[in-house]
Amino acid sequence: MNNRQLWKKTSNECQLVDFSNENGSTLVNAPNIPVMFWPDGSVCWPITIWLMERGKSYLARSNSKGIRNSNGGSSNTHASLISHFVRFVHNYHSKDFTSLYDDDLKRWAKNLKEEIDTKRPNSKKRKNTQIGTIMRSALTFLFWYQRHMLYHNKLIGEDIGNQITISYNTIKTKSKTGKTSRQKYIHHRHIPDNNTPKKIFAIGHENITKLYDALRETTLNIQVRKRNECILKLLEATGGRRVEVAELTIDDIELALTTERLMLRTAKSNNNEREVPVAKQWIEPIARYINTFRKKKVKELIKNGKISADPRSLFINLNNGSKLYETYISKLVSDLRRAANINEKTCAHMFRHRFITIQVATRLKDFRKGDLPIDVANSILTKVASLSGHSNPESLRPYIDLAFAELDAWGTADKVLEMRSKLEGAYREIQIIKGELEIDKLSKQQLFYKMTL
Repeated sequence: MNNRQLWKKTSNECQLVDFSNENGSTLVNAPNIPVMFWPDGSVCWPITIWLMERGKSYLARSNSKGIRNSNGGSSNTHASLISHFVRFVHNYHSKDFTSLYDDDLKRWAKNLKEEIDTKRPNSKKRKNTQIGTIMRSALTFLFWYQRHMLYHNKLIGEDIGNQITISYNTIKTKSKTGKTSRQKYIHHRHIPDNNTPKKIFAIGHENITKLYDALRETTLNIQVRKRNECILKLLEATGGRRVEVAELTIDDIELALTTERLMLRTAKSNNNEREVPVAKQWIEPIARYINTFRKKKVKELIKNGKISADPRSLFINLNNGSKLYETYISKLVSDLRRAANINEKTCAHMFRHRFITIQVATRLKDFRKGDLPIDVANSILTKVASLSGHSNPESLRPYIDLAFAELDAWGTADKVLEMRSKLEGAYREIQIIKGELEIDKLSKQQLFYKMTL
């Protein structure tokens, strides 16, 4: 297990014994909880309990089953980050968290920084920003560990006498409404500075086309193929996060047919929504999917007793009618990338980078030949942030360079940019029809039906 993922999730049916009830022990539901293991295969109970605590804390803040936790989303992220720390403590400190000192964090930071990416031997595995996120996760855990499992408070703190001495820094952030605030975060002197420029990789038109082609060529089940085509279309057309696409309902699509605006439930803000303009060329094929393939499958599931009524989620598991989670979308794009023999990095989130790049490019068309005035750049990024769901417009600044390149690639005519979404939506539908004709999976009646709608 030394080189494998160190954590596994509990099943949907998992229950734990709760001894805190004054009337005696009771069983509580604990689905999709990450269980952390040491590299030797034994359970790392302190980390596992901490992950459970963080999961409960998230639910308390969100006041509901937050969509980031629908399939263990936030807990999975915490587990992935802290697993680096678990591996380090196992390999260098015999699984003893209390033996850690400042110099040990220096050694750990050095290890994280020098690790080579096995897929790209000439590149480091992670940037300084990611190293900081990983190490801050460990520091947060150590505070929890000291508070709940130690009889003293000498392991970690701001005092010089602590084994690990930390400090708190503040960062200034700006909301979508322009309101400035300060956020406090934990820091350690051996966490590297965030001086690594953030690189943004947007998926290109050619690779998107390859993904659609790979889907057609490798997916024989037409129900699965049509559903997954719609997933790709919504990633491309909306720039939505995976979880936001997974959360869409058939009611959202029906409304978008009239308004040409799709409501996305923002993943990183509680009970927040945003509207994204989406041309009918994207929405109409998805509406046809709802009224044909999806409708037929739902009737079949009801008839077989799998479900009692339409779940209303746009994307459902075709075996049991449950909602598809964001992890399925990640796996879908990953599998299609391999099937399409795409060598460069390709993931679902890169559709989002492409969408944001195009949004910025559209607003840059009047400033193609020189640097943007700061006030104009800020105005553009604030507008795009309202569409993409970013709380801090400054996080979009790397897209400006990409947007200039995008403008050069598409020419300078205003109408090209204005019509782009409609043209690409129509292009994808033509690509799909052409592909189905090539493999003789579309009858003449189906073709006539599509062309006349």
